[in-house]
Amino acid sequence: MDSYPGEFTGHVLPLLFVAGLGTAATPAVPAPASASTEPSTTTPAGSPPIDPQTPQPPPDQFGPLLTALKKTLSAKRGFNIWDSSRGVNHDFHVVLVEKNVRFPPLKARPPSTPQQPLPVLHSPISPLTPSSPLYPDGIMAPIWIRKHREMIPSVFVLVLRLGEYSSPGGPLDLSKKEDEERVRDAELVQEITERKRTTVERAIKLAVILVCSRQLLDDPSLDSRLSLIRRQSGLDSRASLFVISPVPQSEVVNFVASFKGELYPAALDYYREHGRRVRRKRARQAPKGRLSDKGWNVRYDYKMGVFSEMRGEMEVSLKHYEDSYDTLVEMFSTPNLLVVRTKRWAEAKVLADCLTVKIAKIYLYLNEPSRACAQFNRHLARFRELSNIWGIGEQTFEFWSWLSKQYRLFAELVAIALRAGFRLPSLRPPPPPRPVPAGMPQPPSPGLVPPTILQHPGYYFYMAGLCAVQRRECFKTFLASTEPPIDGTPVSPAVSHESKVDHAEIIIDLYTKSYEYFKAHKTSRLSLFIASQIALTHFQAGNHEMALKFNERISRTYRRERWRDIVDSLAEISRVSALAVGDYPTAIRSLLGLLAPDSRISLDARAECAIELWHILETKEPSSEDAAVVDVDMSEVAPLFTCQAVFWRQTASVGEAVPFQVTIEAPPESKADALRFSSLALQFNDGRAPVVIGADGGESPEELANPTVTHLGSLGEPSQSQQERQATLYWLNGQKSIFTGTIARATEGELTLSMITLTLAVGKWTVNLAIIPDAAATRASWYLPQNGTDIPLLQPDPFSCSVYHRNLQVTAIIDHKAPAYLDEEFDIDIDVQNDDAVEIEVFLDILLQPGEDDSQNQIKVDERSSFSYIKEVPLGVLAPSSKLSKTIRLLSIGSPGERQLDVSIRAQPTLLGETSLPSTSSANSIPTSTEILQTLTIPAVPPIFASFDTHFHHRRRPGKHLLDFSQPDGWDGATEVTLIAKLCSAGPWDLDVVQMSLSTENAPQVRVLSSSLDGESSVILGWRPHEFFNAIFRLEVMPAISEDETSHPSLEVLWRRSGNETRPIRTSIPLVVRPKPLYPTITVRLPPIMRLHAPTSLTYRFSNPTERLLTLSLQVDSSEGFVFAGPRKIPQMTVAPTEERNITLTVIPLLVGPCAVPRVRVFEVDRLSPVEETPAGPTEDGVVQRKQKELPVVEEADVGQVVDQSQAHLETDLRIARGSERDDASEVSAGEVLARPFTVLVLPS
Repeated sequence: MDSYPGEFTGHVLPLLFVAGLGTAATPAVPAPASASTEPSTTTPAGSPPIDPQTPQPPPDQFGPLLTALKKTLSAKRGFNIWDSSRGVNHDFHVVLVEKNVRFPPLKARPPSTPQQPLPVLHSPISPLTPSSPLYPDGIMAPIWIRKHREMIPSVFVLVLRLGEYSSPGGPLDLSKKEDEERVRDAELVQEITERKRTTVERAIKLAVILVCSRQLLDDPSLDSRLSLIRRQSGLDSRASLFVISPVPQSEVVNFVASFKGELYPAALDYYREHGRRVRRKRARQAPKGRLSDKGWNVRYDYKMGVFSEMRGEMEVSLKHYEDSYDTLVEMFSTPNLLVVRTKRWAEAKVLADCLTVKIAKIYLYLNEPSRACAQFNRHLARFRELSNIWGIGEQTFEFWSWLSKQYRLFAELVAIALRAGFRLPSLRPPPPPRPVPAGMPQPPSPGLVPPTILQHPGYYFYMAGLCAVQRRECFKTFLASTEPPIDGTPVSPAVSHESKVDHAEIIIDLYTKSYEYFKAHKTSRLSLFIASQIALTHFQAGNHEMALKFNERISRTYRRERWRDIVDSLAEISRVSALAVGDYPTAIRSLLGLLAPDSRISLDARAECAIELWHILETKEPSSEDAAVVDVDMSEVAPLFTCQAVFWRQTASVGEAVPFQVTIEAPPESKADALRFSSLALQFNDGRAPVVIGADGGESPEELANPTVTHLGSLGEPSQSQQERQATLYWLNGQKSIFTGTIARATEGELTLSMITLTLAVGKWTVNLAIIPDAAATRASWYLPQNGTDIPLLQPDPFSCSVYHRNLQVTAIIDHKAPAYLDEEFDIDIDVQNDDAVEIEVFLDILLQPGEDDSQNQIKVDERSSFSYIKEVPLGVLAPSSKLSKTIRLLSIGSPGERQLDVSIRAQPTLLGETSLPSTSSANSIPTSTEILQTLTIPAVPPIFASFDTHFHHRRRPGKHLLDFSQPDGWDGATEVTLIAKLCSAGPWDLDVVQMSLSTENAPQVRVLSSSLDGESSVILGWRPHEFFNAIFRLEVMPAISEDETSHPSLEVLWRRSGNETRPIRTSIPLVVRPKPLYPTITVRLPPIMRLHAPTSLTYRFSNPTERLLTLSLQVDSSEGFVFAGPRKIPQMTVAPTEERNITLTVIPLLVGPCAVPRVRVFEVDRLSPVEETPAGPTEDGVVQRKQKELPVVEEADVGQVVDQSQAHLETDLRIARGSERDDASEVSAGEVLARPFTVLVLPS
């Protein structure tokens, strides 16, 4: 924006004068000579004369404060193009002035004559004033804005010191102090009054800042003094007097911001009144002077826009600027108002350009970038039309110069806005409209209009650069079509100015700025393109060194992405520039790039490049020895040949020879026949020295076969000596050369041909062409020289060979005899055999996986044992063709199930010296370590399967009598249990049972009455699979004490596998014998036979082992085969705790044979209170009886069988599945005996 006045493009702020802070910048209007030539030792205005007898404050007491105020107020200087706050922060344009500064005169009277009356007064810069730069028909000059921005403030701030008197104290000193302060206050009032006289006539707000010490702030008389000073000096009652004492810098900043906020409304009122004055003048305007009415309208609208901008009213300012711009464009359309190529026409054109910037900037303020772009485009389109009318259209350099300035001006505006925090609009298109109902027209889809989209500044800088290029070309065309001026012939000012312009510098500057912005916005394509334009501009300007630097940086990307047209253009520019500066290595690289088959140049041009390349190598001298060697990476330039390297095998062992073929082909469109290479180097990636193949210079080009095959033999390992090899190293167009041989790699890794180097030695030049073989081809083949055919290679990656150390030849056999028994140390045998030719060392790792029931299983190897993992068990050193064995022992604990082991057998060669290697091996061919992993799943089963039948007797041991006070032994009410054990071997192996016994150590509630094992404790029994062994135990069990009783007797079995003489293994089989619960029992003692008609007594025993009183009722049912004497029903019978009672029933048989005795039914009666309602009625004593349940009556000799609950549920499920489920009424719980009639055999008498 330097080409336009800063007054027209900058943001205007309210002007604030601050006087009294020292020497200001150049004052707006110089003071009178008498005032400016006063000695520097004079007392500043507002300060009283210095009395030597009066104590004075230190001279530098207020120096830091005044310096801080000056620094804070003068922080923002110059014309700022962009203002982010726009009145929000109450910003002023602050100018530091002297106290005696003078304002410019209000009006200037033009000279008068005796015949004419006195003219009307006008402003010195008005078009009506003859001395004005705008006289007689000027519209607007920057000096008018400078006057309101630098010369006439809206607020004037006067900084003065408040007089202070300090004394030791006393009444006399107090009186003297008041007199002294009164004198100094009067002097302050006089100075303020003199300044106010100059500000009142211009309606400028006057404010005073009084500087005093901290002690004076605490003086009680300070308020009265300040009030008196304000009244006497005529200052406003609001925001006119401020006081500050020496404070830190941060408080000074707050003080400045505070008094700016207080003075800002006064500044707004000042410029608002100016706007009203201009509006009134525009409304009553009459033709004055030679300036047209439209010119005055442009002037007045512009003034009102400036005053609105100073007030921060952006919308109002935008309206006035747009009116001024539209009127000014109308004036351009009228030729008689603004004559083309005159001074006023040029000034108006500059004003129109700056108005466009103002309008666009305000639209950006209002966050309407599309309207800012629309204004800019409208300005360009309108003045393009006007330029064609004026005769400076698109064929002239003046138009393109102006258009370049416009784009640059707008680009700088957008750049300044972005630095100030403005954000570019999103380029994402708006969402499509919602679908409309059927039958209604579809509204148009929203879209983006490209001309109205605000781009980043790089786009506009680039457009300015394009216009600058067109400007240069038009000027060149103009010079070519115009005869040179003769001496003394006047030249047009535009042509004279244009001939002095450095077009290349302008274009490069614009392109450079555009490149920076495109790069910042991560548009790499356009960034590289603009960089190429910069290089082209340097080239056209003759700056070949800079052109070479730019081409070198940008050509890499274009080559890598194969933009051949651009690459060829850059190579041609680099060739010419390199030859111009004598950089022959760069010229050689460029010519080789143009010789590449991928280049888009013609064959004739490629042939000329080959001739030029050979000419440089033969005739040009290198500048130094280092410059004589030219290394060309053909992957960065362009591949001159097509190269491919393939391997016959995909994998190989270390030191093993692998066949390979290298194919180098010159495409038919290349000019490789002009090059004679001196050597060929094959560089493999295994660290070996390059395999160099020299030129044999044998056959002539006409005698070459196609393809030519060169056998390189065995390249061996890198440590082996390399022999000299030769081959034909020149290619005709379309010629193919194949190099074949074998190679061995000494280490592990991928074996590839990393680079092929062709060396061209001509004169003093050595050119090395580095070619990387193509490893991305989709098809690879192997050439057979015998029959001249190609066979395809089918491996996934034929361009590399994976080389590994071979694995050791080790065999591991793991054997075991599953299943394993619980509590047994199960043997697992491991046999390892070395089938390799080297000596190996073997290690064993074992991991025992945790069991499902978290049981602590254990593994043992030699002296080491663990519950989970045993690491690195050395098995020893194995010589070739030898083997060893190791046994692992597994101890299975807990429940049956599978045990899982992960066994790792790791073998590695022993590198103890050369003696361990076979004579035909090398150190690099030693095989690598080998690991054999195997997972073992071993089922663990119990050694003995046991099932038990438990029978308990209904008759208990008699309980202790109620009146028996002896100590109880705990066996009162005990139940006798008969236990039948059925044992067999659970596994497939024979067992030797050494000992078997019943242990009750952990079951104090159980004791053994008799056992069938008492006489067989020392007999060894041999059990085969599926053979059974039975044992009978007679036990006595205490009454149930609690439901949580968990201790049970166990069957202890000592066993071992048959044929094994190891220590027997103890297995405990728990016997679940639950104590019989204490509940009332009724038993009957029946005779085995009865005689017909013979009376027989049946004794019923009622036992109450509980601790509660038992109330029973019983009844006797009739029977056809018997009669009995006595009552049929006993309604109530009481049985005390631990009491047994007998009832005898005498019956007489009537029939012979099996007869059912009369059934006795016993009920337990619950006694309830009279208030509870029951189905039964009340008895005579008022107590209600209710039958709770029927008690079973069992025979005294019967026993009850304890059924396994899981087995009982399983049988029930099977019955349900078969559809033979019993009724619920017929189901009984385990151990329950039904109250069934008893049958007795009756014999004749």
